[in-house]
Amino acid sequence: MTQFPITPAPARLWSEAGKQRDFPILEETRDLVRHALKSKKVSFDHVAPAIERDAALCLNLLQVAADQNPECLPQISGAASCLSLLGMQELVRLMKHLPVVERGTTDTSEQLYRAVIHTAGFAGNLAASWAQVRGNPSSSYARWATMLSSAPLLAWLRVWPQSGNWFYCLSEGDELVSAIRSVFGDDLKQWSLLARQLRLPQAAEDMFVRSNWPEQQQWRRLRRHDPRDLDNQRDLLHQCLQPMMIPLMAHHLAWHLHMSPEDIHTRRWTALVSHWLGKPQYVLQPQIRELQLLSSLQQHSSAGTGLHLLLSPHACRQQYPWIAPAEKKTV
Repeated sequence: MTQFPITPAPARLWSEAGKQRDFPILEETRDLVRHALKSKKVSFDHVAPAIERDAALCLNLLQVAADQNPECLPQISGAASCLSLLGMQELVRLMKHLPVVERGTTDTSEQLYRAVIHTAGFAGNLAASWAQVRGNPSSSYARWATMLSSAPLLAWLRVWPQSGNWFYCLSEGDELVSAIRSVFGDDLKQWSLLARQLRLPQAAEDMFVRSNWPEQQQWRRLRRHDPRDLDNQRDLLHQCLQPMMIPLMAHHLAWHLHMSPEDIHTRRWTALVSHWLGKPQYVLQPQIRELQLLSSLQQHSSAGTGLHLLLSPHACRQQYPWIAPAEKKTV
């Protein structure tokens, strides 16, 4: 559905993306964490919610914790877990030297970077809410793993400006996976390798393994029915209980709501989530709207949730520009 030619990413940049460190954080995150650190009642649990507003800060903290305590990586379930391993001084050190993306930036790459962090925060709120329904994993881990699932895209935005064409493809009506194939190539295994290089939580890493996903026939069945209402659906029910399903479902719905809250993709993924959770859509839909509002209030912006698009009298979608390939230098 894209209108401009898309040149897939150079294969050599996969390893470069995996080497990224010191990810920029949002200006408002820096201010929020600094304010939390000044509190007389400062504690790991007090500071953690401020950290978990920003996927980039979560990633920076996780990478430092993994470097210093690699054997503890499987036990990390949130920002508070990282802080208990590192101590508050490590957070203070990070806040002093990490680069910052300003609120009013006019740089296209930085605007896209902000969009990823905002949408990741929204997806994390969806995941935490759904984890309480699923019962596994904990809501804290679900938010953590879901937000960090956006890390590979943040890494790509740092090494290749044309990564922004993924947003362009979505704004033209593509599904997430088809947009990934158009911009980053057909080898989806590279995403799981990148997730491992970035030291992501297991549920986030598993999300990038396509063989972990439901099969095409199972997706179609889940689109139309709650598997609990059908006979002989043990395999699908087992699949629905896998921890990686939470970030997978949360990211798909969050990005389609971000792009167009009322288009066919959003309706499809709302139906999938409804049947996956075992919640009727008339119950689920108001809860989604509440989480859109909550996330918008937390971020002081509706850009990540698509909430502002609902104000239009007509169905509309978020528009992103096509990013032309860099011109080759001539000698």
